[in-house]
Amino acid sequence: TLLLYNTAPQSPLASFAARTIVALISSFFAGMVNGLLIYLILGFNVFVHLPAMGPAIFLTVMSYIAGAALLGIIMNNFYGAVMGAMGGAMLLWFFSGGFTINVPDQPVLLMVFRIIPNSYALDIMRSTIFGTGDLDSILNHWVLLFMMVITFSCALYFYRDRLWKGRHRV
Repeated sequence: TLLLYNTAPQSPLASFAARTIVALISSFFAGMVNGLLIYLILGFNVFVHLPAMGPAIFLTVMSYIAGAALLGIIMNNFYGAVMGAMGGAMLLWFFSGGFTINVPDQPVLLMVFRIIPNSYALDIMRSTIFGTGDLDSILNHWVLLFMMVITFSCALYFYRDRLWKGRHRV
């Protein structure tokens, strides 16, 4: 990956933006397919709640896109980074949403779950659909925004540090 970036004629930032847009479009289509499957299998239309849940989903997706980009630039093996990002995202998804309901009296586990962006997005989804959220929705959105800014800042820092060495910095 580093070799391809270093031999590219354009700035690595353009490639980072292009990869982010492609990943966002792919995430959009994957979400549409999942929503359609939920409707076909369970008969529940999640698209009705999309205006309320959309910002939380967008912020979470962008955090994971930045995390995957960060993992891809830190690791030397691109395919290993892809598998690590996908496997890590799945594990974090289940840890953040699946277990927080079952361990309300264990503060250490709740603290660990609360450092995962999905916890806040799932709380917004639960409160929107079922009315069972734990935290204030506005606070959850601010936390998700903060997490997204942090992951994108780290990804951009590593892109700049690893890929722009010896290039003209813009």
